Amino acid sequence: MHLDQISTFVSVIESGSYNKASTKLFLSQPTITHRINKMESELGISLLVRGKKEVHLTKEGELFLYYAKGILESFEECLKKIEGLKNELIINLGYGISLSHFMMNKVINSISSVNYENRYLFKTLRDVDVVSNILENKIQIGFTRELLESEYLEFHLIAQEPVYLVAGKKLGLKGDNKISFEEIIDENFIVPNKETLKSDFLVNFLKTNNANIKFQTNDIQIQKKLVLEGHGISYFYRESIIEDLYNNNIIQLQIEDLLDITSPIYLVYRKDFYNNTLKNILDLFSESIYTKLV
Repeated sequence: MHLDQISTFVSVIESGSYNKASTKLFLSQPTITHRINKMESELGISLLVRGKKEVHLTKEGELFLYYAKGILESFEECLKKIEGLKNELIINLGYGISLSHFMMNKVINSISSVNYENRYLFKTLRDVDVVSNILENKIQIGFTRELLESEYLEFHLIAQEPVYLVAGKKLGLKGDNKISFEEIIDENFIVPNKETLKSDFLVNFLKTNNANIKFQTNDIQIQKKLVLEGHGISYFYRESIIEDLYNNNIIQLQIEDLLDITSPIYLVYRKDFYNNTLKNILDLFSESIYTKLV
């Protein structure tokens, strides 16, 4: 006895006739008749009586129908669980452009050690597109600087990344002492493109203080090049500039109004998505990443 015979039998009963079942299953009536007859022959009983317009179950047929539905439901549940196991082996992660260095330095190696059987697909996105990719199921786990209220999403704060205001040596500024923002108000400023980040505290601060935003870019390498060449002052998240600071290629400015600034980083996922890998990743970031990993 095969599952296609059992499912055909159930469809005939639910449809009420061979003709309707034929239309529903896209099968010819002789095929349906053959499957039912073969199953009855194997069981050695009659399961249904075929009338002119409808079919009726025998007592044996009523009993068989009850267990047949259970068999099909169990099979469907089995398929869903198998598919879930297959999907759990491939984890799609997305992160904003501004988090590229953070991902490389703090996340990727740690996540890849969570489950050696998993495959991880990392996708770089515009920062403003991370949440929409989660909602559209294009990625399963996202890393973003944006916190939104949503009945469908779960956000976990995993880090407060330091933000540094810096200048290239060619600009001639010193980073030894604290200075006020008014002392650098006449300099050019270089900031991320508004398409990169929807809301940015420092961009808003510069605009409020009528600073001269000379350059905007969504390419961190161009942003860094402009700073190194002395074209203006900019700010960077810690992980994108840490090597340049250690190598004294740039100078961290001590601006009184802008000390100890940090940018939150959230891990986000859909509330209807949860598996062992996600749990392990959340456990990995249960402590502040800059307390544990620096």
